[in-house]
Amino acid sequence: MIRRSLLAAATLALLAGPALADSTASINNTAAGIGNVAGQFVMNKQSSGGLFGGSNTATINNTAAGIGNVAKQSVLNHQSAGGKPLLGAPKAAPMLGLGGSNTAVLGNTAAGIGNKAVQGATVFQKGSPFGANVLNGQNTAAGIGNFAGQSLFSVQR
Repeated sequence: MIRRSLLAAATLALLAGPALADSTASINNTAAGIGNVAGQFVMNKQSSGGLFGGSNTATINNTAAGIGNVAKQSVLNHQSAGGKPLLGAPKAAPMLGLGGSNTAVLGNTAAGIGNKAVQGATVFQKGSPFGANVLNGQNTAAGIGNFAGQSLFSVQR
């Protein structure tokens, strides 16, 4: 009797692992020092599923710091979290499950003297009925003669 219970618990733990998995991405583009250029194009897709879902987290930063640096970054970020459609239901059917959340943090910074940081980002987030979609966009120019330009387009469902 105890052996069956232990076997059932071990099987449940093995099957629940993928259902609870989280996706994390940390992407940075930096030009630092004197007269440097950094360019980056990012396509990031995160998906978590299962009955209990998992969370998707993306932290994407673009920084030009020092003297006369240029950092350019273009980002396409797609996040989809949690839930499973009812058996036999079409793909567009409502999801069941507790689901996870989607979080994207986008930072664009020009700091120092005469730096330029440009970031263009498109973010798609699709959550489950019980999950949250969170987007935090930050754009900062600090110092002397700096430019920080950020273009952000977001769709959340």
